[in-house]
Amino acid sequence: MHFMTKSKLAVDIPISHKVNPINNAWSTNFLGLTLDSTLSYKTHIEQQSCKLHSACYVIRSLKYVISTKN
Repeated sequence: MHFMTKSKLAVDIPISHKVNPINNAWSTNFLGLTLDSTLSYKTHIEQQSCKLHSACYVIRSLKYVISTKN
């Protein structure tokens, strides 16, 4: 994970293990929480909002097909 400050002054430091280079990651998923390089929740919120929009669409679509009891 490549961390940087909020001013986004990125420093490109090549890291390698033996001969293989290790690529920088700008976000990571840790225990179900997605963190980006500035340790903010913006990436996580964007991902979760896409899932919530899909769920709301399904519920709205099924509202007319399924009874309220179900």
